[in-house]
Amino acid sequence: MRRASTVFLLVALWMGLEHAALGPFSYFDVYDGADLTSVALDSGGFARDASLWLPWAACGLDRLATDMSHTHPQFLLFALLPGWLAYQTFVLLQFFLFPYFTYRLAKDRLGLDELSSIFAGLAACVGLESYPSCQTLFTLAFQGGFALLPMMLWALEGADELPS
Repeated sequence: MRRASTVFLLVALWMGLEHAALGPFSYFDVYDGADLTSVALDSGGFARDASLWLPWAACGLDRLATDMSHTHPQFLLFALLPGWLAYQTFVLLQFFLFPYFTYRLAKDRLGLDELSSIFAGLAACVGLESYPSCQTLFTLAFQGGFALLPMMLWALEGADELPS
């Protein structure tokens, strides 16, 4: 189990290298909403005047109409860190959580052996990066929920085994 978490941590660092290696000059997936989401969430930080209108987006953007409020889970990252670092942290978390909990789901709930479960996690990580809709059509918040899907399935299956 510890070896698998180390493998997935290294895989997450490798897959997220293009998003984090150059710091603020690293690669942003423009079509995933990262440029807009990071500016929108970063503009409503604790120390700043939180405006409901974001003039940085094309033609402006109403934050409440698009639900870019303080209710997003990643808001805490954007409130505590600079926008570029919060985005990179969020992407690296996705690249770790999605394959790791796919591995746990395959090993703990589906009963696969260690090597098959690790391969399932690695395939999930490559699929997360290569699936075009995950990178072009979904917003940052949706990608975070999609990355947590294996964890939710693993936890729900485990909740069924709890004594009542």
